[in-house]
Amino acid sequence: MARTAIAPSTFDELQELEGEMESQGRTSKAKALREAMLALARPARGWITTGQAAERLGITIPTVKAWISRGALIGRQVGGR
Repeated sequence: MARTAIAPSTFDELQELEGEMESQGRTSKAKALREAMLALARPARGWITTGQAAERLGITIPTVKAWISRGALIGRQVGGR
């Protein structure tokens, strides 16, 4: 079965929903969303950490973050990271 890419906006929506669940005291639902986001963000799904990107590109983590800020790379916060 071919894997479908997860749109960055989907992660934004899930993260917002997680925050809503947490603020409403629905911690088990917030935890489930957080676990799902982390599972979807694994490298097998096409997402890597800033550290992994820096290593693969041969640059520093601050440079990766700068490139994300100016749009040269796509980056999204997943969970608390």
